[in-house]
Amino acid sequence: MLVWYNFAMSKSLSSWLQQLTRRMIRFSRTRAGVGTLALASFMETTVFPLMIELVAVPMMLAHRKRILQFVLIIWLGAVAGAAVTYWLSFFLFDSFGVWLIEAFNYHDKYVTFVTTFDKYGFWAIVVVGFTPIPFHVAMLTAGAAKYSFAHYMLAVVLSRLARYSLLGLILYFYGFHVRAWQRKWRRDEARKKAQ
Repeated sequence: MLVWYNFAMSKSLSSWLQQLTRRMIRFSRTRAGVGTLALASFMETTVFPLMIELVAVPMMLAHRKRILQFVLIIWLGAVAGAAVTYWLSFFLFDSFGVWLIEAFNYHDKYVTFVTTFDKYGFWAIVVVGFTPIPFHVAMLTAGAAKYSFAHYMLAVVLSRLARYSLLGLILYFYGFHVRAWQRKWRRDEARKKAQ
């Protein structure tokens, strides 16, 4: 955990995160921002493995009253993307699925998940959908294995709704602590630069 904290607080990453945060807060005030959030969620679930939380959290912190709206938009985008990825893997695993596994260096994770999926099926998808483990692995495995689409979608709906709802609840009730910590950290950084 300390290693991640040190990496997250490095100057290059912290300035990038500050810029992203400012842009997302400004963008969230527009209609295009909401549509872009849905598109980003869809893309994150299909071919672009960027955690949607990096985009969503600044928007949720800036607009606490719209957290439910943001959660639903992210969830719908993720469910739509999961359906598309399932069918792509179902019909095109040898080309699309293998390419995705190689492009994002998921081979070891894929091999491990296939074993878990064979043993637990539905619950393996639910767990991977809720945790920060790359969800592409579960989607590709389910499609390639010709797993029941209805069971797969039920697992996706439940796991992603639970994940994004929990995020929304945490930010709704404790987001002001995050904002206070963020302001304090920025002041401390400004003081360090001034010295």
